[in-house]
Amino acid sequence: MDKTTYNGQHNICQVIYSQFGLAIHQNDHQVRRRFVEWAQNEIAVVPDFHKRILFSDEAHFWLNGYVNKQNCRIWSEANPQVYVETPLHSKNLTVCCALWAGGVIGPYFFKNDEGHNVTVNGDRYRAMITNFFIPELNNIMNNHDVQELWFQQDGATCHTARATIDLLKHTFGDRLISRFGPVNWPPRSTDLTPLDYFLWGFVKSFVYADKPQTLDHLQDNIRRVIADIRPQILEKVIENWTSRLDNIRTSRGSPMSEIIFKIALLVEWYVNKQNCRIWSEANPQVYVETTLHPKTLTVWCALCAGGIIGPEFFKNDEGHKVTVNGDRYRAMITSFFIFELNNHDVQELWFQQDGATCHTARATIDLLKDTFGDHLISRFGPVNWPPRSCDLTPLDYFLWGFVKSFVYANKPQTLDHLRDNIRRFIADIRPQMLEKVIEN
Repeated sequence: MDKTTYNGQHNICQVIYSQFGLAIHQNDHQVRRRFVEWAQNEIAVVPDFHKRILFSDEAHFWLNGYVNKQNCRIWSEANPQVYVETPLHSKNLTVCCALWAGGVIGPYFFKNDEGHNVTVNGDRYRAMITNFFIPELNNIMNNHDVQELWFQQDGATCHTARATIDLLKHTFGDRLISRFGPVNWPPRSTDLTPLDYFLWGFVKSFVYADKPQTLDHLQDNIRRVIADIRPQILEKVIENWTSRLDNIRTSRGSPMSEIIFKIALLVEWYVNKQNCRIWSEANPQVYVETTLHPKTLTVWCALCAGGIIGPEFFKNDEGHKVTVNGDRYRAMITSFFIFELNNHDVQELWFQQDGATCHTARATIDLLKDTFGDHLISRFGPVNWPPRSCDLTPLDYFLWGFVKSFVYANKPQTLDHLRDNIRRFIADIRPQMLEKVIEN
């Protein structure tokens, strides 16, 4: 993905809306409820049980920046015309990792006997388990008792052949969470897999920054980014798993509505956006869970290579949390954003926003042009911003998903607590990380 710049200048990217749901099947809610009940019972007996699970998954990384999962992510509006972009004859890597509170095992790259990159099948998966995963696990545990650990995998065919299940049970016994395993893994539950709700998106944010031209270069980038993930991040990602169990129990098994780059962060973990990002199979049945009268924060940020301006939380004159409209958006621009921007050379900067109605009223466009002139990228602006282009917005392909990985870890019970978490985690983002995000 190319850097979003015009005339060599970095743009400042503003939050855009989307919505995330799951393609569900008839019995999914019940299966997910049973799994959550089981997991929470285990945690009640062993409080650090969730820290003992090795979550595993594979993903395909293409040289052109496309990442594919078993479940495909698509863009949709209210009445979606499903569109899934797949690369044609592109070079790719098939990558496997296992993630737990103690670290990441991997990445492992599937190759044939000649060293050529290949996709995964049952034989290759079992070879990976035997020749890579189990030796690495024993090395990491340093001869400590592997009997304390559980192993999780999804229901992909290569994972669930009888020979594979028997191989895994030889190491983990009844501590195997898998389709056809001692503990059943609920299908279509990417919202419960840390590699799906954190790792793959995090890695994707950085590995294409230097525009790798070969698979070896891409492979080196993936290794480096995964190796640089700090233990504190993994601990918080795993703690977030328990919050997800609570949310799924409360929603009676419904899939979580994820934050990727979102303007509304909710205590109930539901996020509403203009565009609906959904999980789908070949013929998706779109399902979007909504909460009843949730408490919400509406959050705004601007991001550029130099740093983050914000977060700013929309409130009315009485200090109550409110959603955004044209008047409030213009007030934020005037009273907060431009004031904060005075520390920068405005003539060197461009400003980008999406086509939300509150952004594109004539009064708003005129206000922004007073500051940025023709350096405005927006619907009805001097440079038109393409609609439904979350994949071009650094807040969409990095910031909000990164923030969401952490702000619910301590289970905030009030909006003030949630707001403080958001402020703290955004303030902790390192400049080097932002530079790589913008390069991407």
